[in-house]
Amino acid sequence: GEEIDKMAAAVDRSAGYLRQISRTYRTFQFVSRDTSLSFSHHKAACRHPNPGEALAVARENGFSKEQLNSWITEQALRRADRATRKARTAARTAWRDHLIHMDDVIANDFIKSSPNQEFARRVCGEWRVDIQDELKDLELADLREKVMAAIDDRGAENVRAIKKVTGIDTGKVEAIVSQLESENLYEWIRKHPLGRGQPEMILHKVGSPIGGRYNT
Repeated sequence: GEEIDKMAAAVDRSAGYLRQISRTYRTFQFVSRDTSLSFSHHKAACRHPNPGEALAVARENGFSKEQLNSWITEQALRRADRATRKARTAARTAWRDHLIHMDDVIANDFIKSSPNQEFARRVCGEWRVDIQDELKDLELADLREKVMAAIDDRGAENVRAIKKVTGIDTGKVEAIVSQLESENLYEWIRKHPLGRGQPEMILHKVGSPIGGRYNT
């Protein structure tokens, strides 16, 4: 603490900057450096759980320090979103199991054992309709999550690719993608071909960095 403050004052740098240099040095004692990239790239890579992977991505994509920082931030957000998505999926699964149990109890206990079958079917039948509607909503939510995961985690860029990754029917994929687009969560952007030809339209998460040969 005090020693680093003294050193920072002596070299006219902030203590935070010197700590970043020290962390970078310690990290790349155990992780291979990439001599084609700057020290700033290595410093940024320390923010990633796998600094070597971050450097490889920067090299392959020709990222500047700023672009690498943006990519690392994007990856952190995706990891957080996957954790949240996993929690949402677990909650839906528990709710679905409870609804199925409720429906079974209503059908095989409340209705079947009722001395007044007509009354039981009329009253309890409405409960069963509500349960089936809720189960359909849960199924749609699951399909939506699968489509988003296919785009974000598996790199599916269009309807055909999403169908291949998820196995969901084309019509349902198109409906979900349209809904996500209307909510301004995803947008279509142009991916320019490497050679001749017309630009391909691909899906992109709104607000996330756009790298490579793309235009909105």
